Amino acid sequence: MKKVLVTGGNGYFGTKIIEQLLIKKYSVYVIDGFYSGNNNLIKLKSNKLKIFNLNLIKFHKISKYFKKYQFDIVIHCASLVGEEACLINKSIAKKINLELTKKLFQISVKYKVKHFIYTSTCSNYGAVKDRYLKENQKLTATGLYSKYKILSEKFLKKNKNSKIKVTVFRFGTLYGASLRTRFDLLINDMVLSFFKNKKIDIYSPFSWRPYLHIYDASRSILIVIKKQKKMFDLYNLCSINILKIELVKKIFHIIKRGKYNTVQNKVGQRDYKVDSSKFINLYKFKFKYNLNKSIQELIKFIKEEKLSVNKAKKFKYVSNYKINLN
Repeated sequence: MKKVLVTGGNGYFGTKIIEQLLIKKYSVYVIDGFYSGNNNLIKLKSNKLKIFNLNLIKFHKISKYFKKYQFDIVIHCASLVGEEACLINKSIAKKINLELTKKLFQISVKYKVKHFIYTSTCSNYGAVKDRYLKENQKLTATGLYSKYKILSEKFLKKNKNSKIKVTVFRFGTLYGASLRTRFDLLINDMVLSFFKNKKIDIYSPFSWRPYLHIYDASRSILIVIKKQKKMFDLYNLCSINILKIELVKKIFHIIKRGKYNTVQNKVGQRDYKVDSSKFINLYKFKFKYNLNKSIQELIKFIKEEKLSVNKAKKFKYVSNYKINLN
């Protein structure tokens, strides 16, 4: 079975990808900085899983793992996720979100990796609300996070070649539970806040956003591993485009708890909706999670973890914390 390296495998999305890879019997290797101090993979007891704790900005130490294990596939998830996380860690954001991508790809080419998969974001579109955006839409950085994602995409496209297959995914805002569930993501945050009967403020209520359940996102990666034929391809993927206020109303209607208040739009907010038809049509992809099913999943998680709103602000449940590289 193929050997798959997942960078950032201890994170929100990485843990879900690894779960699915192990189910499909892949040999999985993880490189992660474990900056939050939590080992979220501890529940995955498998002889097909090897985990390496490595400060991700020490690029010179990465090559030895490629040389020793001869990976077939690299899934590059490692990133400071979100604008706030990048601003809090501004001095290292470029190193992790851009320079690491470049170095990792170069090492992958050197050691004859067959497929390099990069997880990007629909946030790269900025604010274009008059139409559904396809993959050829001009990108607009609205902050450091999208800036480095856009530059990483451009690097991969510019350096595409016949020796290594490359896939770039622009995912909508993820939601749902994983081994490292985050509650600084909009849908997860809303469910927790409403369920705990808390009044919440909704900023930019009339802005459009795309959303995608984390399980469907991980499924899409397994599909391209098996089926992508082109040496370079790029896909949007979301299951729903919806105005924030309509999303809030739907969640509120299902949970029937809590209160909400809308707040005047902030200047420079992201506002866009994306077209995912390319991936859906090419791979006959059907989404497994709708909003109702996802809310029930999140409520179950909240109950099992005995989670409060205050507890959810700690490292384990958010990405916006200061990273200590010592």
